[in-house]
Amino acid sequence: MTLDESGVAPEAMAAVARATANKLLHAPTRTIKSLIAAGDEQAALSVLASYGVTMPTIDPLAPARIAMQEAS
Repeated sequence: MTLDESGVAPEAMAAVARATANKLLHAPTRTIKSLIAAGDEQAALSVLASYGVTMPTIDPLAPARIAMQEAS
């Protein structure tokens, strides 16, 4: 194990970073799960959007269009 300029091992710094990220994400994740369990998908999507996570627009005909393009 080597130390960086701050005198902290990179592995220890990575462990602290992971622990901090997990703590920061715990409450929003719990909120999203409870909203989905309650059937409020729009509210769950709003929480995700507040963190910059968006759902892609799904085109139900996309597989057919791709198949037609590949066939031509």
